[in-house]
Amino acid sequence: MNRPWGFAPEDLRVPVDVWQGSDDRLVTPKWALELAHRIPAATLHLEPGGHFLAHLYYREIFDALRCT
Repeated sequence: MNRPWGFAPEDLRVPVDVWQGSDDRLVTPKWALELAHRIPAATLHLEPGGHFLAHLYYREIFDALRCT
């Protein structure tokens, strides 16, 4: 179910990493591109993989969190 987030992505003022699988069949990768475009300090990570790709890139995700 989709619900409003209660804020606009454009209002975010912190660095945000957007992770998306290029082979995702549940959420189109176009959504990640749009979201990263709308967030001022976003970094897009469009990586090979499906919807549940965090286990493939957990080290990169944790490294990104550690550097912020």
